[in-house]
Amino acid sequence: MAYVKPNPETDYAFILGASSGFGEATALELAREGFNIIGVHMDRGEALNHVEEIKRQIIENGVEAIFFNKNAASEKNRTQVVEEIKAHFAKSEQKKTD
Repeated sequence: MAYVKPNPETDYAFILGASSGFGEATALELAREGFNIIGVHMDRGEALNHVEEIKRQIIENGVEAIFFNKNAASEKNRTQVVEEIKAHFAKSEQKKTD
């Protein structure tokens, strides 16, 4: 199967634990490849500065960084994230039709 480069207009990767370890490494590598990144992480204090640095690195690749600081183990939080993602894409679609 041939490699097909991601389309930044349509291709997103959803990553849990996007602020450290394997999640961070995966987010950065997929951004370099051309995927927009939707990341979920749970951080406080100084760690939030690192999250901003990760987002900056992702955006430098010309793709979008959408991050949520939520505990993904919570059903309520997962529902909130999904609803916020839906709203984000609805706004994006609205901009395209304006």
